[in-house]
Amino acid sequence: MPPEKRVLSVDVTPSSETYRPGQKAQVKLKLTDFDGKPFVGSTVVAIYDKSVEYISGGSNVPEIKAFFWKWRRHHHPQTESSLDRGAGNLIPPNTIGMGDIGMFGATGLTK
Repeated sequence: MPPEKRVLSVDVTPSSETYRPGQKAQVKLKLTDFDGKPFVGSTVVAIYDKSVEYISGGSNVPEIKAFFWKWRRHHHPQTESSLDRGAGNLIPPNTIGMGDIGMFGATGLTK
C-alpha cells in the first residue's frame, strides 16, 4: 500500500479538446498533495501524441505506483556460530594422537 501522503494529484487542463497536426497547444497543470495543497518542488512532464501508441501497439511505460510500492519481500537471514566450526585433533608435532572412540567420530568399523 503506497504512503498516501507521498502521492500527488495531477490535474491537466488542455487549451482544446482536439488538435490538428502541427497546431500549437497549451496545457495547464495543477499538482496538489494529499491535503489538496499546491505541491512545491521539482517535477518533470513529458507530452507526446497519443496516436503514436496506436501505431506502436500500446504504451511501453508500466504503472509507476506498482514500481515503487509493489509488495516485495526479500528475507535472507544468516546465522553464524562458533559451534559450526570443527577442528581436528590438536597435538604437538611428532606425537601420536588419540584414535576415534566407538561411534564418536569413527567413519567406519575396523577389525
